[in-house]
Amino acid sequence: MLSSVIEIAGNVNPQLFRELKSRLKPKTLLILSLVSLVGQYLLYLYFVNLLPDHKAQYPPYNRYCTSQPCSQDLLGNFQTIKPLWWLDLFVTISIIFTFLLLVGGVYLLVDDIGRENRRQTLNLLRLSPQSAFTVISGKIIGVPIILYIFTSLAIPLHLFAGIQAGIPFPLIIAFYIVLAAGCLFFYSAAALFVLATHNLGNFQTWVTSLFVFLFLCFTTPILMDASGFTGNSFDWLLLFSPLLFLPYLVNATFLSPETVGYLPPDSIKQLHFYGTPLWQNSISGFIFILLNHLVWGFWVWQAIKRSFHNPEGVIFAKRDSYLMSACFVFFNLGFSLQQPLDIFLETEKLAVFLGFNFLYLLLLTLALTPHRQILLDWSRFRHENPHHRHILSDLIIGEKSPAVFCIPLNSIIIFLYSLPSFWLYNSQFPPLLISLGFFSIVFVMLTYATIYQLVLMLKTRKRNLIAIALLTSLVFSPSIAMTIHPHPTSSALVWLFSPFSPLVVNRLPIHAILGGILTQVILVIGLNYQLKRVLQQAGISETKALLEATNNK
Repeated sequence: MLSSVIEIAGNVNPQLFRELKSRLKPKTLLILSLVSLVGQYLLYLYFVNLLPDHKAQYPPYNRYCTSQPCSQDLLGNFQTIKPLWWLDLFVTISIIFTFLLLVGGVYLLVDDIGRENRRQTLNLLRLSPQSAFTVISGKIIGVPIILYIFTSLAIPLHLFAGIQAGIPFPLIIAFYIVLAAGCLFFYSAAALFVLATHNLGNFQTWVTSLFVFLFLCFTTPILMDASGFTGNSFDWLLLFSPLLFLPYLVNATFLSPETVGYLPPDSIKQLHFYGTPLWQNSISGFIFILLNHLVWGFWVWQAIKRSFHNPEGVIFAKRDSYLMSACFVFFNLGFSLQQPLDIFLETEKLAVFLGFNFLYLLLLTLALTPHRQILLDWSRFRHENPHHRHILSDLIIGEKSPAVFCIPLNSIIIFLYSLPSFWLYNSQFPPLLISLGFFSIVFVMLTYATIYQLVLMLKTRKRNLIAIALLTSLVFSPSIAMTIHPHPTSSALVWLFSPFSPLVVNRLPIHAILGGILTQVILVIGLNYQLKRVLQQAGISETKALLEATNNK
């Protein structure tokens, strides 16, 4: 029967057949079943031991008793709140499922793809007629199959605990769907990471799994006690945790929030999107959580298709980056405007909004900047192509051209969408000053993109490491300088080279703002002139260079 199942999977997805055949062995399945069943039994015994002890000499104090201290009925049995006990067991298994599937699955997936990449077997898959979707989806389903079976064996206990706690069956199924959507997103993002950073070696496995583990450790306590909701863009990160849906399940029981003591039903209702409480009921919350995973999963898969077939190329197409930036600012501003009347009156919340934008644009710079050989080919052979575009059009949508024009355009898209909200809901900043603040950020991103491209044109083999190190130092240098001189008037130029310049434009004299922007313009012109010279020199063919050298002799 097992072999027939594997053969059916092979007819649908050849890569899935390969993964299942190498992992689904009878001995492995037997050991896995025993470990899962024993683990469930031990967890059940642990919760049984949490109930009040009948052998206690004095009436104990216990979480599950109907009164404190615990009271007994006429038969001597302690009166306990059984649904609460089952709810605790259900939530505990839900958290174990989430950590095990996300952290363990990401670790296994990255380790497998990285190992195939180092052995060059991934190149054979690239040459095969299989599509990127077939290969990567086969790995996403097949590589963590051991974890899928392990958790599936615990589903009966999980379902039974939820039903005994009073949770409706459709809500439990909805939680499974949210958990599956979260796994699919994190697995896809992990596959993209390992494809895009194939030079990191074994380091990839630990980085990705540790990142997912820390993410869950950061978001889980916030969701459990609802004390970490910030009302700004940080709340957006909570949508990527499957545990965000658990408060709906707890709220569906007859237990009061005071009795449960965690996952208060009002916690998720604190979230708003453009001032709209979309999480007031489980249906709208379920739809929006899935929509968030669907949108960003779509962009991840667009990048996977490109990185799989061309690992040395740019991760995203420039055409796609503009729409992706529009999606990003739509979500980022929506969670920043949870309370539109006072959101921009708090500097901290505005700083988070600007910080998210800046981090996104930095990652976009890394994803859109072509490597040295691609740029050399573009500069040498662009004019030989009879269908070559105009230089401006090539810089905007060209696949192999520098990203120095694309990054500012993405910045402009983000800030043009954001500006009306500042003008409507913020009286601290005059429209002209806030526009100048955003204008300076566009020049900052253009400066970073040009410097990063120039460093990637170096002939040294460690140019990628040098470029990232230099870009990191440029990002953190203004922050260090602002820590030393926190007052904006004493370090106006430094503030204008940071992502937080809109926060201080109203405290700077107009001549300092214009002087800082003029300095940025001069710097951008100088850097792009140098990049133009480098590209012109690289565009000279080897034959022409040889002839010039011969004539000079």
